[in-house]
Amino acid sequence: MEWSTLGRIGLAATCVALFSGCPSAGSGGSGGSGLLPQPAADSSSTTGAGSDSGAVADSATPAGNDAGMTCPTGGLDACPSTGAKKCNSNEQVVTCGDDLSNPGCLAWGSAKSCGSGFACKAGECVKTICAPLCEGKDCGASDACGGTCGCGSGLICDVGKCKSPCTVADDFCIGAQLNYCGKDGLMLQKTCSDSSCIASGYIGFEECGSNPGDSAACLCKSCTTANNGCAGGVAALCNTETGKMSQTACKATEVCSAGKCLPTCTSHASCGPTEVCAGVPKLCTTASGKSYLVTISAVTFPQYDGASAWDALGGLPDPKVCVTVDGKSVGCTTTVNDSLTASWDTPIELKLYVTEKFGLKAYDIDVLSDDLADSAEWPDWTKLVKAGTTTGAMDSGVVKATFTIAVK
Repeated sequence: MEWSTLGRIGLAATCVALFSGCPSAGSGGSGGSGLLPQPAADSSSTTGAGSDSGAVADSATPAGNDAGMTCPTGGLDACPSTGAKKCNSNEQVVTCGDDLSNPGCLAWGSAKSCGSGFACKAGECVKTICAPLCEGKDCGASDACGGTCGCGSGLICDVGKCKSPCTVADDFCIGAQLNYCGKDGLMLQKTCSDSSCIASGYIGFEECGSNPGDSAACLCKSCTTANNGCAGGVAALCNTETGKMSQTACKATEVCSAGKCLPTCTSHASCGPTEVCAGVPKLCTTASGKSYLVTISAVTFPQYDGASAWDALGGLPDPKVCVTVDGKSVGCTTTVNDSLTASWDTPIELKLYVTEKFGLKAYDIDVLSDDLADSAEWPDWTKLVKAGTTTGAMDSGVVKATFTIAVK
């Protein structure tokens, strides 16, 4: 016979009528409860309440169920203990609890969805990581994750296209219309009311209706020298007498500097007597006050120091050369031991002004003292810079030197 828990009491009275020898209360392993004996559950038809579809129940008693009870466990998908959680096949969270259909037993409860942006992992709702979808899309378009598609490093989005941001060098004028680079790296436009459009790339203009911080503006009132500037090879220069700006397009052989078109140079020879060709781009500029690099490429000592050997024991000299400004040493080479010749490739840096004298001092380095072998000074040192490499004897004619002095 097949028995159900709910039918035991109702059928107790019919047991006597249908069967002979029904066990009395307290017999049949009922534990003295007074209930009728329980037949074994049908192992082929009962499923655990709330478990995944397809789980087959067995007659084992899982952990958490009352001892002595026969409960549907769901096989391998058994509900292990109260409060245990898992994810079902629909990625919903289900929790283990009391089986309302089988008092004293456990079963998986109703499913709970995690909601948008979350997924069920190991019985918990966790936030999912959204992978933006921007391939083939314009910048500014939706990335399918609640944001927008952007541009790579150093680029900005302009009407759906990624490009490099503008600079003040992109400022230009067309009549009274000023086209200028805004703070966000995009080109902007405005019209100057008095047609005096000046695109210099410099802040400081007295502006008419422009936004604070713009890199260019309409010049509406009298200019000052602070308005002098350059933009795209065009020099903007203020005439302080008239208060008006003028613009000059520099030639291919010129470069704009501080509102003026200046000729570029290719060598020191193309500059004035007290000028040198320096900078990027190269311009003729005053030689005074600049930093220079002096390289002593060779020195030659004679065999003897007059009629005597250089060292007390008849050895060769130990050459070292120092660079001087107005007779004071500003840097020296290393010492080369026991040699009539020496060379160095590490430059010595110094700053020179036109009123100063550049010089060299050659020494023989001894244990007890440094003996000055020869020296030389050049008051008009700009000629040495223009010459490039200089070779010749020092003032006493004892030591010969080859050196270069170049603009740093």
